Amino acid sequence: MRRLLISLFLGFLLMSSTSVTTALSLWDVIDENETVIDVFIFGSGPKMPCNPFNDSGIYEIQVVYPFNDTHYKIVSYYSNGSIEQEYIPAYPRYNFTIATWDLDRVVGYYQNHIQSPSPCVDPENITRWVILMGGHSIIIRAYPTKYEGVYDEIVCLTPQNPSCRVSGSKPPQKPETSRTEDTTSNGKETCGPALLVGLTLAPLILRWKGHVDEK
Repeated sequence: MRRLLISLFLGFLLMSSTSVTTALSLWDVIDENETVIDVFIFGSGPKMPCNPFNDSGIYEIQVVYPFNDTHYKIVSYYSNGSIEQEYIPAYPRYNFTIATWDLDRVVGYYQNHIQSPSPCVDPENITRWVILMGGHSIIIRAYPTKYEGVYDEIVCLTPQNPSCRVSGSKPPQKPETSRTEDTTSNGKETCGPALLVGLTLAPLILRWKGHVDEK
């Protein structure tokens, strides 16, 4: 009987620890007044989260911190409780704090979007979503498949008084009769009002894509 009670107690502790570490929130890993360079949040489907900054689907948060004149420090926090750290060459970005952003307004706009018709993605049927948070913009992308070329994108600018717009991308349709020359840069159609955010994503796009490919 004693062994049975001990086994049940250990099992309870294991289940409790698992339930604690399976959820990850932005507020679990960073103080709102802490100076950062960039914040990446990675989440899984099958639905877009109600609040992308605090959701049980978040499995990793990467925070880029200033370190010195030539390098930044990246700390990766995982939902299983593990933490990894590395250093990368510095790139042109602005320091900011989470408190700079009116996140309530960003979340409000985001929630209105997922309840409305979407340009390219069904909010009820996605495989993953990602956030890039910087000093001047917040970009939220939702992917319906592993294909990088299909997504919905919400871009919010002006931290103190955010204004947000929605755009998206999908593969070009195959021509019915003859081959037509692709006139877009990547062979993609744009859905909704497109925003030029490539330069914003450029510094870490290779890390971002590599991360997604591993999942």
